[in-house]
Amino acid sequence: PPSEVWSYLSIPTDRQRLGTYLVFWKWALLEKCPDSRIAEHLDALSARIDAARPMLDDPLLEDIPVDLLAHGLHMHGEGLGTKRLYDWLGAGLVSPVHDFPTKGQALRIRSWLEAHPEIQKAVLAEGVSRCAEADGTGIDTSEAWRRLYGSSLPEDFGLWCLNQAAAATDVRVARYFLERVFDAMTEGSGVDGLSLEALIRRTRAHPVLASIFSELSSRPLDAVSVRRRERKRDREHREELRRRARDNRVDHFRSKEDALRANTASPHLLHQIAAAYFGALPEAPGSDPRSRLACLLRDDDRLVATALEALRGAIRRADLPDVDETIRLRDRNREHYLALPFMVGLAETERLAPDELDRLGDGQMRTALAFRYCGVSNDEPAWYRRLLSSRPRLVAEVLTRTATAEIRGRRTHVSGLYALAHDRDHADVARMASLPLLRAFPIRSAARQMIDLRYLLWSALRHADRGSFANLLERKLSRVSMDAAQRACWLTAGAIVSPETWLRPLEEFAGKGERRVRHVAAFLGYRAHVYFPIDRLEAPALESLIRLLGRSFGPCSPSGRVTLKVEASDRVQWMIQRLAESPTDEASAALDALASNSALARWQAELIRARDDQRVVRRDAAYRHPDIEQICQTLDGGAPANPADLAALVVDRFGELGDRIRNGNTDDWRQYWNLDPHGRPREPRHEDPCRDALLSDLQQCLPDDVEAQPEGHYANDKRADIRISCRDFQVPVEIKKNSHPKLWSALRDQLIAQYTRDPATDGYGIYLVLWCGEANGHRTPPPPSGVRPHGPDALRARLEEALTPEEARKISVGVIDVSAPAAMPP
Repeated sequence: PPSEVWSYLSIPTDRQRLGTYLVFWKWALLEKCPDSRIAEHLDALSARIDAARPMLDDPLLEDIPVDLLAHGLHMHGEGLGTKRLYDWLGAGLVSPVHDFPTKGQALRIRSWLEAHPEIQKAVLAEGVSRCAEADGTGIDTSEAWRRLYGSSLPEDFGLWCLNQAAAATDVRVARYFLERVFDAMTEGSGVDGLSLEALIRRTRAHPVLASIFSELSSRPLDAVSVRRRERKRDREHREELRRRARDNRVDHFRSKEDALRANTASPHLLHQIAAAYFGALPEAPGSDPRSRLACLLRDDDRLVATALEALRGAIRRADLPDVDETIRLRDRNREHYLALPFMVGLAETERLAPDELDRLGDGQMRTALAFRYCGVSNDEPAWYRRLLSSRPRLVAEVLTRTATAEIRGRRTHVSGLYALAHDRDHADVARMASLPLLRAFPIRSAARQMIDLRYLLWSALRHADRGSFANLLERKLSRVSMDAAQRACWLTAGAIVSPETWLRPLEEFAGKGERRVRHVAAFLGYRAHVYFPIDRLEAPALESLIRLLGRSFGPCSPSGRVTLKVEASDRVQWMIQRLAESPTDEASAALDALASNSALARWQAELIRARDDQRVVRRDAAYRHPDIEQICQTLDGGAPANPADLAALVVDRFGELGDRIRNGNTDDWRQYWNLDPHGRPREPRHEDPCRDALLSDLQQCLPDDVEAQPEGHYANDKRADIRISCRDFQVPVEIKKNSHPKLWSALRDQLIAQYTRDPATDGYGIYLVLWCGEANGHRTPPPPSGVRPHGPDALRARLEEALTPEEARKISVGVIDVSAPAAMPP
């Protein structure tokens, strides 16, 4: 806990300066600390800052309190009490001299204070109060000023100080604040609302302030100048100490110049030079390696050249450690002093003579790989990429040895495993290394190791020999002592490799607890299909996995943060989509079963849509053009060969019926009207009787193989007005009167969206409107745009215009005029 962790802070040893100890204090502590506990850490550090100051004065650790304080202020600063905030600000001041941090996060602290002027004043007032209580003679507020981190004072600072002086009951405090008023007026800053006249008027009415004012007015030297000289002197003193340290270091390097040239310098000396080269030495800043070495060696060009030559020669030293020694050091959280110099040597050789790297022996490259995998460098330089293609077996060998040691040592985020699963350039290495590493992985592991197991399983699924992997799966899963989290991963991998063997055991395992389902979901997590061939799973396997995950995780829209719930929802949606895109009968059966599964109620809408989409895909895949015999039979008046022929036939027959209704001598239009006792039309009949009348006439003029029935059933249990069918294909007909309120929307919302999605229709459909005229309030509703059509021909033209070119290929629009003759008005 924060109350104890700071007791472990100590001055880092040479071996810790670039190791995990330093990584923890400089980065991991802040990264791992929840926001809610930052305040506790600052309280704990503030309480022991005096004991911690010797350790924090180390150049590698001095930024830690400032970084912590910057985060704490921005999260909690506005709600803090003044006393607690004053202590926090003091925790960020490592050095006891009279200056303040001027780089990095200290600038954030300064900006935060400047944005909160009232807090600035409260901090100074708290410092003055503490000084007055501690000192019986005078007030030294240098510590209070340091807690302001050099922030610019508020514009009304002088007036505030005058008010503080007037309110003070302690003469020393009143004098201190009145001195600050004089400072502000001398510097001409922070004087908003303050003038000499106002100062004289306020002090004259206050006997104590009047006396202090008289004394200060006669001083020849203002306190501001004195304080400035003190700060300048302190800075110069610190700079002198740094200069002497640099000179001593350079003198030491010069004394070792012969050894550097002979490539026999101590590993420790080379380590310091290499640390500067890589920018890991705070006392050697610079924008590139050479400028950093120049800073370290005081611009001695000859010494810089010698140091670089020594670093280049590090790859040929006889005292280089082998892979086993590097691993042993790593196990003790240590690093060989030649590790950094060796990496510099490779970088310099790559820069100056890249072809020479290909001539380095296997022993040297094993050492290079061991250094890289044991944490010396996390980047992927060109020499490493070259080894992946030229010596993949060597890379696999070293990775297997280093990673096996780290896995058995229960380390997290083992170096190299992520690339095996994700990077295609590591394919050959993954093929050789993933199964040996999986064999070495213990069957009981810490939770933090699960991500590394997933990387290895994903790598094996993607690259390993399937037969060998299947044998390993069988051996591993036969171990009854394997923990549940691991078994979930191994079983899921088995279900992908061999569904017929492992799907049922996976279902039985996951059915025994929600936590087990979550482990399966984690393995099949975000973008897992990119890493291994889950997209090759057959429909039964996809159905099983959708059923397994879908009962625990419902649809979820991403909200910016990727959680297990979001990942699992994404995976279920992805697998449903795979089924929807498959044209097989197995995919149809799987979607039918899933859509009717009550445990997947939250997914039902998605599954029904996918089922309808899959029917279209299957229909398109199964479509076959009619042969010559079928075409001839259709042209001779026989049965249609496909939905397109059937739709064309029905449209033609509707045209004949429309002509008969309008122009025949049997007054067929009467079938569509309610008549009064004298046989005169009163109002159009309801759509169902109209449909039945039209259907009766249509049935009389269709070939024997074509059947016309009312209310055909289609997708989502929707019903079209008429279903025209022939053998195994059909065409839906949707009928509306011209006065129907959904006249303009039903074409797309009903016919296209619901009925023509059925695979048996091949997308063909007919939209038929019965024109009953516009008398007695039965007017055509206005279209979405443009003027209302007045007449059947204009109505048909407007409906056809609403179709896209693709829709117009398969959707036919017809309008039959069933209006009463003009000579017989209703």
